[in-house]
Amino acid sequence: MGLQDREYYRDETSPPGIQFNFQTMVSKLILVNVGLFVINIFTSGRLFSYMAATPDSLVDITRVWQLLTYGFAHANPFHILFNMFALWMFGREVEARRGSQEFLAVYLLSLVIGGTVWCGRYLLMGSEGGASLVGASGAVSTVIMLFILANPKRQLLLFFAIPAPAWAVGALFVFMNMMGMRSNENIAYDVHLAGVACAFLYHFSGVTLTRWTPGWLSSAARGLKSKPKLKVHDPDDQYSDLDSEADRILDKVHREGESSLNRRERQILKDYSRRMRQKHQ
Repeated sequence: MGLQDREYYRDETSPPGIQFNFQTMVSKLILVNVGLFVINIFTSGRLFSYMAATPDSLVDITRVWQLLTYGFAHANPFHILFNMFALWMFGREVEARRGSQEFLAVYLLSLVIGGTVWCGRYLLMGSEGGASLVGASGAVSTVIMLFILANPKRQLLLFFAIPAPAWAVGALFVFMNMMGMRSNENIAYDVHLAGVACAFLYHFSGVTLTRWTPGWLSSAARGLKSKPKLKVHDPDDQYSDLDSEADRILDKVHREGESSLNRRERQILKDYSRRMRQKHQ
Protein backbone atom coordinates (compact mmCIF):
# COMPACT_ATOMS: atom_id res chain seq x y z
CA MET A 1 0.00 0.00 0.00
CA GLY A 2 1.45 3.33 -1.04
CA LEU A 3 1.76 6.33 1.22
CA GLN A 4 -0.89 8.21 -0.78
CA ASP A 5 -3.40 5.42 -0.11
CA ARG A 6 -3.25 5.88 3.65
CA GLU A 7 -6.14 7.72 5.27
CA TYR A 8 -3.79 9.77 7.43
CA TYR A 9 -1.41 10.76 4.62
CA ARG A 10 -1.47 14.52 4.21
CA ASP A 11 -0.78 15.58 0.65
CA GLU A 12 0.67 19.06 0.46
CA THR A 13 -1.05 19.54 -2.89
CA SER A 14 -4.56 18.74 -1.67
CA PRO A 15 -7.17 21.00 -3.24
CA PRO A 16 -8.51 23.87 -1.08
CA GLY A 17 -12.05 24.05 0.24
CA ILE A 18 -14.28 22.00 2.49
CA GLN A 19 -13.53 18.29 2.31
CA PHE A 20 -15.15 15.42 4.22
CA ASN A 21 -13.10 12.23 4.34
CA PHE A 22 -15.39 9.39 5.38
CA GLN A 23 -12.39 7.22 6.27
CA THR A 24 -11.26 9.25 9.30
CA MET A 25 -12.32 8.58 12.88
CA VAL A 26 -13.63 12.15 13.14
CA SER A 27 -15.99 11.52 10.22
CA LYS A 28 -17.16 8.22 11.69
CA LEU A 29 -17.91 9.84 15.06
CA ILE A 30 -19.91 12.57 13.31
CA LEU A 31 -21.88 10.00 11.32
CA VAL A 32 -22.65 7.99 14.48
CA ASN A 33 -23.85 11.10 16.34
CA VAL A 34 -26.00 12.29 13.46
CA GLY A 35 -27.40 8.81 12.88
CA LEU A 36 -28.41 8.46 16.53
CA PHE A 37 -29.96 11.93 16.47
CA VAL A 38 -32.15 10.93 13.51
CA ILE A 39 -33.12 7.62 15.14
CA ASN A 40 -34.05 9.46 18.32
CA ILE A 41 -36.49 11.60 16.36
CA PHE A 42 -38.30 8.49 15.18
CA THR A 43 -38.43 7.13 18.75
CA SER A 44 -40.00 10.38 20.01
CA GLY A 45 -37.00 11.03 22.25
CA ARG A 46 -37.08 7.68 24.07
CA LEU A 47 -33.63 6.63 22.82
CA PHE A 48 -31.85 9.65 24.26
CA SER A 49 -33.77 9.33 27.53
CA TYR A 50 -32.03 5.95 27.97
CA MET A 51 -28.65 7.28 26.83
CA ALA A 52 -28.62 10.46 28.98
CA ALA A 53 -26.62 10.45 32.20
CA THR A 54 -28.16 11.28 35.56
CA PRO A 55 -26.48 11.60 38.96
CA ASP A 56 -27.54 8.01 39.67
CA SER A 57 -25.48 6.82 36.68
CA LEU A 58 -22.39 7.11 38.88
CA VAL A 59 -23.69 4.93 41.70
CA ASP A 60 -26.14 2.56 40.00
CA ILE A 61 -24.21 -0.31 38.37
CA THR A 62 -27.10 -0.97 36.00
CA ARG A 63 -26.80 2.55 34.57
CA VAL A 64 -23.06 3.20 34.67
CA TRP A 65 -22.86 2.82 30.88
CA GLN A 66 -24.68 6.15 30.62
CA LEU A 67 -21.39 7.83 31.61
CA LEU A 68 -20.36 7.13 28.01
CA THR A 69 -23.60 7.06 26.02
CA TYR A 70 -24.68 10.56 27.09
CA GLY A 71 -21.94 11.90 24.82
CA PHE A 72 -23.70 10.55 21.74
CA ALA A 73 -27.05 12.15 22.60
CA HIS A 74 -27.91 15.81 21.91
CA ALA A 75 -30.72 18.05 23.07
CA ASN A 76 -31.59 19.79 19.79
CA PRO A 77 -30.34 20.43 16.23
CA PHE A 78 -28.27 23.46 17.25
CA HIS A 79 -26.60 21.44 20.01
CA ILE A 80 -25.43 18.67 17.69
CA LEU A 81 -24.58 21.09 14.87
CA PHE A 82 -22.23 23.15 17.04
CA ASN A 83 -20.53 20.11 18.57
CA MET A 84 -20.05 18.25 15.29
CA PHE A 85 -18.83 21.36 13.48
CA ALA A 86 -16.21 21.98 16.19
CA LEU A 87 -15.22 18.30 16.14
CA TRP A 88 -14.76 18.45 12.36
CA MET A 89 -12.88 21.77 12.43
CA PHE A 90 -10.34 20.82 15.10
CA GLY A 91 -10.48 17.04 15.28
CA ARG A 92 -9.04 16.28 11.85
CA GLU A 93 -5.63 17.74 12.63
CA VAL A 94 -5.56 16.22 16.12
CA GLU A 95 -6.38 12.81 14.65
CA ALA A 96 -3.68 13.17 11.98
CA ARG A 97 -1.14 14.00 14.68
CA ARG A 98 -2.17 11.33 17.20
CA GLY A 99 -3.51 8.52 15.03
CA SER A 100 -7.09 7.28 14.66
CA GLN A 101 -7.08 4.72 17.47
CA GLU A 102 -5.39 7.07 19.91
CA PHE A 103 -7.83 9.84 18.97
CA LEU A 104 -10.79 7.55 19.66
CA ALA A 105 -9.34 6.50 23.02
CA VAL A 106 -8.83 10.13 24.10
CA TYR A 107 -12.31 11.10 22.90
CA LEU A 108 -14.10 8.28 24.76
CA LEU A 109 -12.04 8.74 27.93
CA SER A 110 -12.91 12.45 27.94
CA LEU A 111 -16.61 11.59 27.73
CA VAL A 112 -16.37 9.25 30.70
CA ILE A 113 -14.37 11.71 32.81
CA GLY A 114 -16.72 14.58 31.97
CA GLY A 115 -19.78 12.51 32.85
CA THR A 116 -18.17 11.38 36.10
CA VAL A 117 -17.34 14.97 37.09
CA TRP A 118 -20.89 16.15 36.38
CA CYS A 119 -22.53 13.29 38.27
CA GLY A 120 -20.12 13.65 41.18
CA ARG A 121 -20.84 17.36 41.51
CA TYR A 122 -24.60 16.79 41.57
CA LEU A 123 -24.28 14.04 44.17
CA LEU A 124 -22.08 16.19 46.41
CA MET A 125 -24.15 19.37 46.08
CA GLY A 126 -27.57 17.82 45.95
CA SER A 127 -29.33 16.85 42.74
CA GLU A 128 -32.28 18.73 41.36
CA GLY A 129 -35.14 16.49 40.33
CA GLY A 130 -34.92 15.28 36.74
CA ALA A 131 -31.38 16.55 36.09
CA SER A 132 -29.75 14.83 33.11
CA LEU A 133 -26.68 15.28 30.94
CA VAL A 134 -26.39 14.93 27.15
CA GLY A 135 -23.92 16.11 24.53
CA ALA A 136 -20.37 15.62 23.27
CA SER A 137 -19.24 19.05 24.51
CA GLY A 138 -16.78 17.66 27.06
CA ALA A 139 -14.92 15.49 24.56
CA VAL A 140 -15.08 18.24 21.93
CA SER A 141 -13.55 20.64 24.48
CA THR A 142 -10.68 18.18 24.87
CA VAL A 143 -10.19 18.05 21.10
CA ILE A 144 -10.26 21.85 20.77
CA MET A 145 -7.73 22.32 23.56
CA LEU A 146 -5.41 19.62 22.15
CA PHE A 147 -5.44 21.51 18.86
CA ILE A 148 -4.63 24.77 20.65
CA LEU A 149 -1.84 23.23 22.74
CA ALA A 150 -0.24 21.81 19.57
CA ASN A 151 -0.70 25.07 17.62
CA PRO A 152 -0.67 27.95 20.14
CA LYS A 153 0.30 30.58 17.53
CA ARG A 154 -2.10 29.42 14.81
CA GLN A 155 -4.45 32.22 13.74
CA LEU A 156 -8.13 31.48 14.43
CA LEU A 157 -11.25 33.55 13.84
CA LEU A 158 -12.72 34.46 17.20
CA PHE A 159 -16.52 34.53 16.88
CA PHE A 160 -15.93 33.73 13.18
CA ALA A 161 -14.78 37.32 12.60
CA ILE A 162 -11.83 38.47 14.76
CA PRO A 163 -8.34 37.05 13.98
CA ALA A 164 -6.62 35.88 17.16
CA PRO A 165 -3.84 33.43 18.11
CA ALA A 166 -5.07 30.03 19.22
CA TRP A 167 -3.68 30.45 22.74
CA ALA A 168 -5.84 33.55 23.24
CA VAL A 169 -8.94 31.73 22.01
CA GLY A 170 -8.16 28.92 24.45
CA ALA A 171 -7.70 31.33 27.36
CA LEU A 172 -11.01 33.04 26.55
CA PHE A 173 -12.74 29.66 26.27
CA VAL A 174 -11.55 28.66 29.76
CA PHE A 175 -12.44 32.06 31.24
CA MET A 176 -15.97 32.04 29.80
CA ASN A 177 -16.62 28.55 31.14
CA MET A 178 -15.31 29.47 34.58
CA MET A 179 -17.63 32.47 34.62
CA GLY A 180 -20.46 30.26 33.40
CA MET A 181 -20.02 28.03 36.45
CA ARG A 182 -21.36 30.92 38.54
CA SER A 183 -24.57 31.19 36.53
CA ASN A 184 -27.77 29.18 36.67
CA GLU A 185 -27.78 28.35 32.98
CA ASN A 186 -28.67 24.84 31.91
CA ILE A 187 -25.20 24.31 30.42
CA ALA A 188 -22.65 21.82 31.76
CA TYR A 189 -19.73 24.21 32.11
CA ASP A 190 -18.06 21.81 34.53
CA VAL A 191 -17.99 19.15 31.81
CA HIS A 192 -16.33 21.61 29.41
CA LEU A 193 -13.67 22.42 32.02
CA ALA A 194 -13.16 18.72 32.72
CA GLY A 195 -12.51 18.28 29.00
CA VAL A 196 -9.96 21.10 29.06
CA ALA A 197 -8.25 19.49 32.07
CA CYS A 198 -8.12 16.16 30.22
CA ALA A 199 -6.41 17.87 27.28
CA PHE A 200 -3.75 19.47 29.48
CA LEU A 201 -3.04 16.25 31.39
CA TYR A 202 -2.87 14.20 28.22
CA HIS A 203 -0.73 16.69 26.28
CA PHE A 204 1.87 17.32 28.96
CA SER A 205 2.05 13.77 30.34
CA GLY A 206 3.04 12.37 26.96
CA VAL A 207 1.05 9.21 27.64
CA THR A 208 -0.18 6.99 24.80
CA LEU A 209 -3.58 5.61 25.78
CA THR A 210 -3.66 2.83 23.19
CA ARG A 211 -0.78 1.16 25.02
CA TRP A 212 -3.03 0.81 28.07
CA THR A 213 -6.50 0.31 26.59
CA PRO A 214 -8.16 -3.14 26.62
CA GLY A 215 -7.75 -5.30 23.55
CA TRP A 216 -11.46 -5.08 22.67
CA LEU A 217 -11.26 -1.28 22.31
CA SER A 218 -8.28 -1.45 19.98
CA SER A 219 -10.04 -4.14 17.97
CA ALA A 220 -13.17 -1.99 17.74
CA ALA A 221 -11.13 0.96 16.50
CA ARG A 222 -9.47 -1.20 13.87
CA GLY A 223 -12.90 -2.46 12.86
CA LEU A 224 -14.01 1.10 12.16
CA LYS A 225 -11.10 1.54 9.79
CA SER A 226 -11.66 0.71 6.13
CA LYS A 227 -10.10 -2.48 4.86
CA PRO A 228 -6.83 -1.84 3.04
CA LYS A 229 -6.60 -2.26 -0.67
CA LEU A 230 -4.80 -5.35 -1.99
CA LYS A 231 -1.10 -4.84 -2.34
CA VAL A 232 0.57 -6.34 -5.40
CA HIS A 233 4.28 -7.05 -5.02
CA ASP A 234 6.69 -6.92 -7.92
CA PRO A 235 9.43 -9.55 -7.36
CA ASP A 236 11.86 -7.40 -9.32
CA ASP A 237 11.16 -4.30 -7.31
CA GLN A 238 14.45 -3.25 -5.72
CA TYR A 239 12.53 -1.17 -3.20
CA SER A 240 10.41 -3.99 -1.77
CA ASP A 241 12.23 -3.89 1.57
CA LEU A 242 11.70 -0.13 1.83
CA ASP A 243 8.02 -0.55 0.99
CA SER A 244 7.57 -3.13 3.75
CA GLU A 245 9.39 -0.97 6.26
CA ALA A 246 7.34 2.09 5.24
CA ASP A 247 4.12 0.10 5.69
CA ARG A 248 5.22 -0.92 9.18
CA ILE A 249 5.99 2.68 10.10
CA LEU A 250 2.69 3.93 8.67
CA ASP A 251 0.80 1.38 10.73
CA LYS A 252 2.66 2.69 13.78
CA VAL A 253 1.62 6.26 12.90
CA HIS A 254 -1.99 5.11 12.62
CA ARG A 255 -1.86 3.41 16.03
CA GLU A 256 0.24 5.86 18.03
CA GLY A 257 0.50 9.09 16.02
CA GLU A 258 3.43 10.91 14.42
CA SER A 259 4.99 11.80 17.76
CA SER A 260 5.88 8.12 18.33
CA LEU A 261 8.36 8.04 15.41
CA ASN A 262 12.11 8.23 15.90
CA ARG A 263 14.53 10.07 13.59
CA ARG A 264 15.29 6.99 11.47
CA GLU A 265 11.62 6.22 10.90
CA ARG A 266 10.89 9.82 9.90
CA GLN A 267 13.72 9.72 7.37
CA ILE A 268 12.41 6.46 5.89
CA LEU A 269 8.96 7.99 5.43
CA LYS A 270 10.50 11.09 3.88
CA ASP A 271 12.48 9.00 1.35
CA TYR A 272 9.46 6.81 0.64
CA SER A 273 7.20 9.81 0.10
CA ARG A 274 9.68 11.39 -2.30
CA ARG A 275 9.98 8.19 -4.33
CA MET A 276 6.17 7.79 -4.52
CA ARG A 277 5.77 11.34 -5.80
CA GLN A 278 8.43 10.79 -8.46
CA LYS A 279 6.80 7.51 -9.44
CA HIS A 280 3.40 9.14 -9.98
CA GLN A 281 4.63 12.21 -11.86
